[in-house]
Amino acid sequence: MKEKEIEMQNIISTYKEYVKFSNENINIPIHYIIFLISMFLMYNPSYIDLINANSWVPSNIRDILLGVFDLIYSNIFLIYIVLMILFTSIYTLDKINIFNKILPNDEQFTDGTKVSWNQISALHRIIKCGIILITALWIYYFAINVLFNPGNYINNFFDENIYDFSETGYYDNIHSTFMQTLYYLNLVILICFIIRSLFQIKIPVSKYTLNNDHLSYYIEINFYSCTPSMGQEKRIVIMKDKYAKKSNYYLIEEHAKPYNEPNINLIKGTIAPSLKRPNIKSYEVKNVSRDLNEIIYHFDQLVLRLERQK
Repeated sequence: MKEKEIEMQNIISTYKEYVKFSNENINIPIHYIIFLISMFLMYNPSYIDLINANSWVPSNIRDILLGVFDLIYSNIFLIYIVLMILFTSIYTLDKINIFNKILPNDEQFTDGTKVSWNQISALHRIIKCGIILITALWIYYFAINVLFNPGNYINNFFDENIYDFSETGYYDNIHSTFMQTLYYLNLVILICFIIRSLFQIKIPVSKYTLNNDHLSYYIEINFYSCTPSMGQEKRIVIMKDKYAKKSNYYLIEEHAKPYNEPNINLIKGTIAPSLKRPNIKSYEVKNVSRDLNEIIYHFDQLVLRLERQK
């Protein structure tokens, strides 16, 4: 039993690594890569025999997967009706402010987590569920049928004379036109992802900044302030996450730039001396680490550098 659990954990961890590699390097979601491979196998069925997936997946697992997926997509229209009823009901109750009276208040815990009840999140999840049913989940269903379906699935899929796929043994009461529509829909989405992966690039930036609005999410641990010979005030600050379970430590350089706006006399057309306003502050993140000692060392080096500039 333990060996099977370890094997399952290895499969899950390997899948997560593939997902990470796909998102970071190929820039195409993993399920659309699976869809691309499934289409290749569908048009080249000889490779299915070469893979011989039936030999390394137990028959009971194959039957469970096909049975569960078939149960979902045999009742897909009923599922969408239920989702539409839920969405309409929640949306209507939200408009009459029912949820403000019945939903619990937000609850925050000492481990840095917060439980919140939100009807908008429920609406978003219903929409997301509806999208997943015709994209990611359907792709897995399609791939499983290409690999494991004992019926003549590949030849029957595009056969216009077959009203449903009952001959395959797993597509009872599912219209072939509906399945083909989802196939072409996901094919279009796949083409869009491929185009995006070809033209879109991600360039690492050498530095990034914090916004004033985000400072409340951090705790200031230590700081150093000075005005170098240039005359521009600087602060070096060590901060850490306020709410995260595992805090990161941030080394931040705060710049204060004076804001001067000329006083324009519209009547005489002259420009008076500048009006002084509060300094504009920017926050440049110099380093991020979970090792506080690393941040402290970097902090000390920056302080020494600023001391020399006085």
